[in-house]
Amino acid sequence: MGAFRLLENSGESSGDPAESSVVDQIASVISAISDHGIGIVVLVGLGVLTKRFSLRAALIALALVGFSSLGLSIGSKRLVKKERPDEPSPAAGFVRTPSSSSFPSGHTLAAATAAVAFPASALGVSVGLIGATGVAWSRVHVKAHDAVDVVGGVGFGIALGLILRRAVQAILRSW
Repeated sequence: MGAFRLLENSGESSGDPAESSVVDQIASVISAISDHGIGIVVLVGLGVLTKRFSLRAALIALALVGFSSLGLSIGSKRLVKKERPDEPSPAAGFVRTPSSSSFPSGHTLAAATAAVAFPASALGVSVGLIGATGVAWSRVHVKAHDAVDVVGGVGFGIALGLILRRAVQAILRSW
């Protein structure tokens, strides 16, 4: 239960306006970069630029991961129909808050799916999951989600990433 409380309290300020402002800006940037998988596309694009895999392979793998995570997110949201947090956050800044159901967090689900499916090594998966945790924190901080929403997103994302991992790795290696 301690982790849930830590996540739930992440939107609370320490009282220092300068510290709060910096933390709010960091949360807004992370949340915005994760919108529509922008961060995932940029990181996969770096793989193409460094010739780790071809553009064709990257596009096919991105489509597989993107459409799969989107489908799971939309399907789950339609089943659960959980309300979003009532109180908008000033930390949200330029972050778009979707009007769909809150559970699971689609941003977090997509980040966790990509974190497990794309990296070729265990170290890469670990680093990716740290990034997905940052996305989860940012979504709670800007009050787009509650802790249960992002924990669900991470759980669904890891499961989906494990299901897709073999196919994504085969695509990236052979195309």
